[in-house]
Amino acid sequence: MFQHVREATRGSNIIDLVFSNEVSMVEDLKVLEHFSTSDHNMLEFQCVLRPGSYDALVYKYNFNKGDYNAIRSALNEINWDTVFDSKGTLECYEYFNDKINKLIDRYVPQKKRKIKQKCLWLNRSVKR
Repeated sequence: MFQHVREATRGSNIIDLVFSNEVSMVEDLKVLEHFSTSDHNMLEFQCVLRPGSYDALVYKYNFNKGDYNAIRSALNEINWDTVFDSKGTLECYEYFNDKINKLIDRYVPQKKRKIKQKCLWLNRSVKR
C-alpha cells in the first residue's frame, strides 16, 4: 500500500490522502489552493490505468559466478577481534552486514532480466 501525498493539505499537516497498491498507479500529484469555503487544499493527480502487463528490468546477483576465494580472502584480512572490541551486538552485526554486502557488490556479478509483471489492481471486477 502506497500513500502518495507528501505535502501538507491542511495547515502544516497531511490530512488528505491518496492510497494505491502500486506506486506507479498515481502520477503528477499536485497540492492546489483551498477548495471553496473548506480549509483543506485540493489534490490533483493522474490515475494511471494501463491494461494488461508491463515489462520490468530486474537486476539480480549471479551467485553461481561469484569470486568466493576473493571474498574469503578479504574476510580473512580483517582482524575481527580488533573490529568488534568494545562494540555491542547490533554494532557488530551492522559492521559485518555492511562488509558482506560491499564484498558481494564487488565480487558477485549481476545479471539483468526482463520480466513481465501483471498489474495487480487490474482484476476481473475492474475489467467489467
